[in-house]
Amino acid sequence: MGALLLSCSLGWSAYSTLDEESRKKFNEILDSAFNAYVNEKYDQALQTFQKALSMDPQDTTALKGLSECKEKIEIRRAERLRLQKEKLELVRKSIKDQDWVNAIDQVYNILQNAPTHAEALSLKSELEQLLRKKMATFPVESSDRMIHEGVLYYLQKRYADAVHIWNEAKSLVSDQVKLSIYIQKAEHLLKEGTEYETLTLGRQRARAALESGNLEEAVNLWKKILEYTPDDEEAKKKFDQAQEMLQKKSRETMLGDYYDKGLTLFLEGNFVESLKYWEAILSISPENEVARDYVKKIRDKGVTANSPKEILPIPSSTVSPKSASGLTPTAAKPVSPVSSSPIESSLPVLSGDLDFYRQGLTFYQQGRYQDSIESFQKSLRRNPNDQKSAEQLDIVKKEQKTKADDHYQKGLIAYSKGDVAEAIKEWQVSLQIFPSHTASLRNLTKLKGETKP
Repeated sequence: MGALLLSCSLGWSAYSTLDEESRKKFNEILDSAFNAYVNEKYDQALQTFQKALSMDPQDTTALKGLSECKEKIEIRRAERLRLQKEKLELVRKSIKDQDWVNAIDQVYNILQNAPTHAEALSLKSELEQLLRKKMATFPVESSDRMIHEGVLYYLQKRYADAVHIWNEAKSLVSDQVKLSIYIQKAEHLLKEGTEYETLTLGRQRARAALESGNLEEAVNLWKKILEYTPDDEEAKKKFDQAQEMLQKKSRETMLGDYYDKGLTLFLEGNFVESLKYWEAILSISPENEVARDYVKKIRDKGVTANSPKEILPIPSSTVSPKSASGLTPTAAKPVSPVSSSPIESSLPVLSGDLDFYRQGLTFYQQGRYQDSIESFQKSLRRNPNDQKSAEQLDIVKKEQKTKADDHYQKGLIAYSKGDVAEAIKEWQVSLQIFPSHTASLRNLTKLKGETKP
């Protein structure tokens, strides 16, 4: 690195062919290449020096840097080959000594840096064959067979199975030291794998779950990440956000259940029981206009609740805000077609069975939820493993219910204000969106009966 550092300290060479703007860009590229070299990122430095030379092929600093990068890369390659050769020899010696676990560790050490290393892969296959032959020489329930079976699991990276069977074997052998070391190794690798799964893949799933409105999964995933890294700022922030959103959804679900029960009892003329639900809503949401209207209507009839302080049972669809682990699913946040999937701005309306998936997207974009659902279901019947259709079907169903619920609530508000015609209209819209929306269907049937002359 000294030669390169010296050439850089003397300043860049003359730029006889570069204008001022190109010279500025060239300097930035050369600085970037030098920084990569200093940080021993020689492959990156090599590519960046080559980029600089594409602008000025005669630049002495870039030429010198390129040469030194190639030299460093070659030194590393030779060192890597030397180490691999040593490890291969160690694997062969370990196999000869029947030190199976050490042989496996060395094989995976090589494959970690060179996944396609032919000789290492061949030795891995040889190890498996030797272990199976060895196992065949022992009685089925013997400790020796159990130990070798555990080693085979270890080779297959089935670390939990290896730990389990080695623990069983421990009670059958007198010298437990070596077996205890094997168990510790497997447990360590199992923990590493679980930690990677949680902190890397789990983080990706947690972000996706929060963005898609799958709040219970998001809460549980972020909570699990925090068990590994309690000071993770992103995890703490996202966990709080997901929990707050889930509690809000749970609260909305509870209010919706109380709406339904309060209105049903009111329409049935059971004003005492109905009053309990409207008052329960007001205890949760004191400014709720619909509940206040119904409480007034019922009290105007001279009715009061028998047990005004009675605490109504929490509906099964709600949860305690203090427990993140016991949360139950709630309605997902409405997702627009544009944000939920990359739908083209204009898709042709298809017919028949030409392309049910694209047909489903088209109907979804047009707000024809039921038709869209049927198209995605047809697509899944033809190909049950169609992940895209399954995901889109879930999105459409959730949005269909959300929009239908929205019009249902508007109908409740209209009815509480005495506007029966508007209530009927809103519930009809709700049923157009979601034909099996039972609450809208029930109330619409009753109100149509009320409006008959």
